[in-house]
Amino acid sequence: MGEGLKARLFDVVKACGISGNLFKCREAHRELLATDYCRDRFFANLLVEMYGKCGSVGEAAAVFSTIDRPNDVAAWSNILQGYAHAGRFTEVLGLFRGMDLEGTASDEISFLVVLSACAHAGLIDECWRYFTSVEEDRGLRHTLEHFGCMIDVLGRMGHLDDAAELIAAMPFVPGDIEWTSLLSACRVHGDVDLGARCAVQSSDCDPEQATPYVLLSNAFCPE
Repeated sequence: MGEGLKARLFDVVKACGISGNLFKCREAHRELLATDYCRDRFFANLLVEMYGKCGSVGEAAAVFSTIDRPNDVAAWSNILQGYAHAGRFTEVLGLFRGMDLEGTASDEISFLVVLSACAHAGLIDECWRYFTSVEEDRGLRHTLEHFGCMIDVLGRMGHLDDAAELIAAMPFVPGDIEWTSLLSACRVHGDVDLGARCAVQSSDCDPEQATPYVLLSNAFCPE
């Protein structure tokens, strides 16, 4: 079985996941099952990712259950992302605990999925606990995206000063995304003074970006 077939199957499975067409995904899966690659861990992980992107977490979980997973963080990250994509955030946290129990070391990507799930579910205490454990307990380094999720959840829950302090303390130069995220939260919670500061900072990051001032105008003149 040549590398040409492997490359074609890879392209087909990836394309089906991007398309979001579940019928096409199932066709690709059937085609893969007719080859020896059906027993390949690499392709099993691709199938989990594909079904997750299509929102079929049941089929993603079925493939995931067939994978022999000692320390396979890629498999766990794919199933976590599948459940997160489907909006099943509490199940993401349950799966992450299962990943810990199985002894699989998490990585920055799997932590980003968990932090994002906490943010969408409004679980501020859980989100902070995971956020602080990244470096303290896991020996991983925070990414800018980790800080972005924490800023987002603090802003959503109205902890605007805490979010601003986190932006100031993070070991990255804050960009337009971080300031605009906090500005949006200021608009929701009516903090015009902090919102004005965020608008200035965001504009300094990208002088041609009009969004900060539109959001600030909306904060002054709510509908």
